[in-house]
Amino acid sequence: MTSTSPRPERATPIEGDLVDRLAAAWAQAQGVVRRMPDAAEREFGISPSRTQALHAVGAGGAQRVNDVAELLDISVSSASRTVDALVQEGLVDRRIDPAHRRAVLLTLTPDGEALLQRLLAWSSDITQALLDRLGEDLAARVADGLLAFSAELETELDRRYG
Repeated sequence: MTSTSPRPERATPIEGDLVDRLAAAWAQAQGVVRRMPDAAEREFGISPSRTQALHAVGAGGAQRVNDVAELLDISVSSASRTVDALVQEGLVDRRIDPAHRRAVLLTLTPDGEALLQRLLAWSSDITQALLDRLGEDLAARVADGLLAFSAELETELDRRYG
């Protein structure tokens, strides 16, 4: 869906080459970042979808399947199948929500928590190695640029599409 909203005027127009470079850099970064779940699968033997669900369940206390689906932006049935697999692997536990007896709450088991901590440490180690090679100054500029770019992209998408 395209928007008919006019683009806001810029004080100084961005040249086409810079727009192309930014688009290419963004696409390359996205491609590399998408490799992380596959690398985690090779390292830990857990599929990318299960890794994401493990992160979602561990995101902040007991979760419902609907919460996991929303966090991952997937259907409830997909979230339910993935959580079922994590339960069978002994990484997630289900229990009845005492406040809503028909609802089920999901929590990480001790094995699930341990795996999540290993995944987080592994990811942190990779990030630290990257930052060590970039140097503190460039790493800070990259972080600031990514945060600014992400915020502006979100603002523009919200402006155009709500």
